[in-house]
Amino acid sequence: MITSLDDYSRFMLYAVLIKTETSWAHILALQTVILRYGLPYTYYVNSHSIFRFVRGRDSLWYKHHLLTDEATPQWKQALQDCNVKVTYALSPQAKGRIERLFGTLQDRLVKEMRLRGIRTIEEANRFLEEYLPLYNSRFAVCPKRKDNLHRPVGRGVNLDAILCIKTERTLRNDFTVAHNHKLYQIEDKVRGVKVMVQDRLDGSLVMTYKGERLRFREITTRPVKEQPVSVRIRKPYTPPSDHPWRRGFKFGIHKYERGKPIESKI
Repeated sequence: MITSLDDYSRFMLYAVLIKTETSWAHILALQTVILRYGLPYTYYVNSHSIFRFVRGRDSLWYKHHLLTDEATPQWKQALQDCNVKVTYALSPQAKGRIERLFGTLQDRLVKEMRLRGIRTIEEANRFLEEYLPLYNSRFAVCPKRKDNLHRPVGRGVNLDAILCIKTERTLRNDFTVAHNHKLYQIEDKVRGVKVMVQDRLDGSLVMTYKGERLRFREITTRPVKEQPVSVRIRKPYTPPSDHPWRRGFKFGIHKYERGKPIESKI
């Protein structure tokens, strides 16, 4: 389950049930929260590999994980492009409010869905849209300041280009790009080796080079590779031993024995 909770008012901004926790699901949650309420100043998350790069070390005697900021995950890169700060909770006590929310939902939400006969994730997510206002009206508290600190999205900010999965791909010599087991033909002339492929939340695909959008088309049928023309090389002709060329010369017939002529007729 993915939830987003306001730290001051305990107002639940977003909640959804998912089968697998992926970067796609968290980026979709970001998009929903930003479009509804605006850009927050800080996101407070745990040290999951989706939010922070985890480098593991395995050996015969020990096994542990190292947290590093050398590589930026897709989720964190999207927030950095939106100028939103990310803070990591390094202990269970640091994220006590969200953990208490999970405990409440596991108790009350499961019972409510059982009473309504909900059996699938799709039905549960539709019920969550009705349950969120009820939960906030009962458990949310009134903060000291009622000002909304969420910032509006600027006019020049393209959220579709930010909230997406970006992958760098190699541009081949024939101006083709392989991505997700498909082949695409770039129709613009690009003087580069790498292009950026954006898998957007609406299912569309965008390719850019140095910020410029490229025109491309999918190659549905692979071109037939031309077979090289085989050239047959004839071996040099070697006359047999009884060939007329070996019987004699123009002026006579010679018989040889151990390299010496023993008989000559003219």
